[in-house]
Amino acid sequence: MGEFLDRLKKFMQTDEELKEVHQIQGYYETILQHKGSLEKMIAHCEDYQFDFQYEKDESKMNRGKIIVYLCEHDNEEEWLYDIPIDYHYIINLEDDDRDWGYCQCTPEDKLYNPIYKCCGNGCDWTAPRITIEKVENILCEEFDGIERDMWELKVKWENAEQKTEEEIKREQNELQLTRIKQQIEQLQNRQRELESELTN
Repeated sequence: MGEFLDRLKKFMQTDEELKEVHQIQGYYETILQHKGSLEKMIAHCEDYQFDFQYEKDESKMNRGKIIVYLCEHDNEEEWLYDIPIDYHYIINLEDDDRDWGYCQCTPEDKLYNPIYKCCGNGCDWTAPRITIEKVENILCEEFDGIERDMWELKVKWENAEQKTEEEIKREQNELQLTRIKQQIEQLQNRQRELESELTN
């Protein structure tokens, strides 16, 4: 367990993009606080070779994710290569918004911190939260065919799209026609009612 956590900490401290993540130290501490629940995952990682990669969240909904890739080394005919494992882990760096109350701290308060202008207890703040996923690779295969096959598929695909558009337009026209017929029928019925009233 020590190797994984030590390497993760070093990665989080040295990766240039991770350095910019707000409260990055808090995410690592959160992992330490819950490492008992991660024993199985860490054991899996330490059974293989593992490496980390950070990806930003372009949507800005969270702080990004750390991907843990696994592989094993194999020696054959005196050359070394990696064999990827069919699953990997994702450590999502998220925010836990704790709406505890608008800060009304003053310098006179006992625990007041002039740097943060708050006592740091009982006020609104955003705490680190982690969600860890195990992602299994179901399939990793290549296209079976030559480039000419792709050209033919492109033509078929575009023809199918065009046919679909024509079908949608036809359905819309049929629906509109049905509604018009219903309106005409309703008007005719109303016409007969009025004519009947006038003749009586």
